[in-house]
Amino acid sequence: MKNIITLLLICFSLGAFAQGGEMKLVPQKNSDNYKVYFQADIKSNVEVIVKNEKEKVVHSLKFKDKDGFILPIDFSKFESGNYTVELHSPFYTLTENVTFLSQIDQLREKIEAEVLQEKRRVLITLLEPVDGDLSLSISDAEGNVVRKESINGKEFGMRAFDFSDTQDNVSITVYYEGQHLDTWQMGD
Repeated sequence: MKNIITLLLICFSLGAFAQGGEMKLVPQKNSDNYKVYFQADIKSNVEVIVKNEKEKVVHSLKFKDKDGFILPIDFSKFESGNYTVELHSPFYTLTENVTFLSQIDQLREKIEAEVLQEKRRVLITLLEPVDGDLSLSISDAEGNVVRKESINGKEFGMRAFDFSDTQDNVSITVYYEGQHLDTWQMGD
């Protein structure tokens, strides 16, 4: 009889530890948010932890007696980089990795420029339209702004700037919502 009870306890214990869950991390379109979808076989206390590349915890949240939830996580307060999202329960740990690019870093990847030194021209191309305005600032060699322009992100397309009428060094800087995207130099 003692062996049967021991066997039942072992089976029950193994069954409890065999319980599992699923976690899915989904980026939200046009946002710095991700949603954590979690579903489990049993209710338990869980903790969601987000760690950066240096294994530092940058976000943590605990839940009591959950067998599933949807949790939004705002990554906008984090720098662009690689992150690990961990979900800990008494029975298991689920892990998912994500590479996060802030909206401004995503936009930096959508803008290109070609500097044609011999013709003293700069071609700037926005590879796909964006909401909002982009600001351009053209400065002379001393850093004085000689021209400013605001262009709707949906109408930006390709812009050509011709500096053949001057031999001075100039720079073109592009901003989006006040944040620096890139700067290109014409001249030495």
